[in-house]
Amino acid sequence: MNEPEPLENLQSIIKAAEVELADTSPNGFSPEGFERLKQRISEFISQLTIESMRVAKRHQSDSISPAYVDRASEYLISGKSNRWQKLVEGLGSISWELGWRRRGQ
Repeated sequence: MNEPEPLENLQSIIKAAEVELADTSPNGFSPEGFERLKQRISEFISQLTIESMRVAKRHQSDSISPAYVDRASEYLISGKSNRWQKLVEGLGSISWELGWRRRGQ
C-alpha cells in the first residue's frame, strides 16, 4: 500500500483544520481578524508538519512520533531569537557574577 506524499498529507491536515474552523463562531473577532486567525493556524500547521519531519529525520526515523511533534512545537513556539536571547542573558549574568566575585577578593 502506498503512503501519501508529505505534501498531500499536509494539505489534508490543513483542510481538516479549515473544516473545523468553519464550524467555529468568531466570538470577539472581526471578520478580518477571524480570517487572519485562520491564516495563522494554517501557517502554524505547515510549519509544525515540516519541523516534525525535520526532527524525525535528525533521529533517522521513518515515522513521526508524538514526541517529535512535541519537540517541533516547542522549537517553533520558543523561536530561534528567544534561544539566542536566553544564551546572551545567561552569558551576561555569568560575566557579571565573575566580575562581582573579583571585586570582592
